[in-house]
Order: sequence, then C-alpha cells, then structure tokens
Amino acid sequence: MKTAFTAIALLFVSLSANADYNANFTSTVQWIKIYNHDTVYFKLNEHPNTLCDQDYFILDSLMDDALKERFITMLLSAKTNNAPVLVGYGTETEDCRSGRSLAYALTHY
Repeated sequence: MKTAFTAIALLFVSLSANADYNANFTSTVQWIKIYNHDTVYFKLNEHPNTLCDQDYFILDSLMDDALKERFITMLLSAKTNNAPVLVGYGTETEDCRSGRSLAYALTHY
C-alpha cells in the first residue's frame, strides 16, 4: 500500500514538473499569423534563445478561448502601435509546440 501511494505521488510530481512559465522577454511584434481558431503564431523583432526549433511563439490550442482572444487583441494593438510586449515562456523542451516557443503570459506596454 505504501509503495502504491509513493508511486502515485511521484507520478503527480513528475506531471506537474513538465512545461512551466519561467522566463520573460520583451520586444516589439514583427508579425501575427492566425491560421484558424486554434493556431496562432507571432514573431517578435528580437527572440530569446530557446530549445525550440523556430524563432517565433505559438499560443497553445488548449488555451481558453477568452484568454486567447485577449492575447490576440494585445498582440494586434502592440503591432499597430509598435509598442513592446513582455512574453512569458518556458525554457524546457516541453515548452515547445511544433517547434515553436509556447507563450504562457503576455503584457502589452
């Protein structure tokens, strides 16, 4: 019984240790591409060094629709006004989606 409990506890710890927002980067928006409701990419004029293959960000397709709409609105506003945005992202391989850095948080200045 004790072994089963320990195994289950370790499983939950390992699952929660995956993708995590632990870094920030500030730049202006170069472009935004919305392919469908679930696929939104954006590129900053400068990009942080990440473990992902591509030099642009992606919004998670599992993100709540209302939150995704707020992110898109902030990105479009920042692009229109050439204003900087602060992007919160993760620095691990699990923070990449299809080779792109996953954006967890966004602040428009």
